[in-house]
Amino acid sequence: MFRYFILSVVMVFSSDLKALSCSSAEDRIFAECSNGSCNNFFYVRELVSYTDCSRRPVIEKPPEWTKEVFEFEIQKNDLTSESGVYELLLESRPWPSSYIFSNAEEYRLYSEKSKKDDSLLGTLSHSQHSIDELKTEWLLKEKKAYQKMLFFNTLDWLILLIASVLLIYSIIWFHKWHKSLLSSKWFYLSVGVQALILIISFVGIQGWSMPLITILSLFIPGVWLYQIVSVVNSWWYNRRVKM
Repeated sequence: MFRYFILSVVMVFSSDLKALSCSSAEDRIFAECSNGSCNNFFYVRELVSYTDCSRRPVIEKPPEWTKEVFEFEIQKNDLTSESGVYELLLESRPWPSSYIFSNAEEYRLYSEKSKKDDSLLGTLSHSQHSIDELKTEWLLKEKKAYQKMLFFNTLDWLILLIASVLLIYSIIWFHKWHKSLLSSKWFYLSVGVQALILIISFVGIQGWSMPLITILSLFIPGVWLYQIVSVVNSWWYNRRVKM
């Protein structure tokens, strides 16, 4: 019980640990390029969604370094004589709130280093769609992902509300059983409800989901301790009376 309590605390409050266990975020920059010069940039960023490991795309204003970085990739890939729409995938961002570079010069340095390490900081590819088509596609993805996030956040609060009510009633059932006001089946129902909340919480921890019910489950070891002490005290009191 104590071991689970400690595990729950670590999982709920260690957001950096969660971020490290999840896959890196992937941001995308689209642009129209011709003869090494690029414009009409379109920036899609991945942010944390309804869990720390889930992602949702958000369309934002391109960063200041976008043009220099994009044209650097065009030059590096020997595409200065080509024209078309290109996509730059940035996939080396461990945390969804930051990059490992802050300007175009740092990007160049990291890009050179990534060659030696056989890892890519950015991946450039040619797109078969126009900028307008890509905007329409990603606007739809952004809307659906936002709706999905709202649904799961609402579901999380709903589960918390139901679990909280059941936990309160389970304590009432136990108290009434302890006072011999209810039959033993209510005792088993009380403990069963509390165990179910604990199991659901444990499953949520494994999938980095349902953080609210996980927090609620932290109270269950304390509830069980109270119930155990109550039963032991009653048994000890009855034993002394009989003596």
